[in-house]
Amino acid sequence: MYDPKKLSKIIQKIQTDYDLTNDKLGEMLGVSGSYISQIKNLKRGVRPDTIKKISELFDIPIERFLPNSKEESSPISIGKTILKLRRMKNLTPDELSDKTGISILDLSQIEREKLIPTKEQLQLISKALGIDVDLIKNGDIIREFENVRSSLERLGFSKDAIEAVMRFMEREL
Repeated sequence: MYDPKKLSKIIQKIQTDYDLTNDKLGEMLGVSGSYISQIKNLKRGVRPDTIKKISELFDIPIERFLPNSKEESSPISIGKTILKLRRMKNLTPDELSDKTGISILDLSQIEREKLIPTKEQLQLISKALGIDVDLIKNGDIIREFENVRSSLERLGFSKDAIEAVMRFMEREL
């Protein structure tokens, strides 16, 4: 049994992250835009196959839809992860485009979260950046960098020391 309030929040987050209207998301899921609106407003239940489609399409674990499941702290989108990793690797969009064969326009739209990358595009980006595709998909690598920074700050390291550690980690990435 899913939690309708969690589902509503997840749908709203997806729409914000990927700039999707009710109609566009509905089209992707094989339902109407008004049905999406009714789900978000807790006016209508949802079929398990629709939850499964959302889970598969946006790589969200099914458990996130269940009551009493732990919510992930602010998931980092694929586009933002790719943007941050590209910058860490000191690559320009043109250079990443050359390495992947993905057009500069598509890369720009992926990084701005206007386009959801295909599995093939994710594989190419992963290879070009030298980062496991799963780390890109779930944002763990960026989250871990942020955790290291946060830990160093809590331990009282100076800003210069923190920046030196972060630069070292980025270089080694």
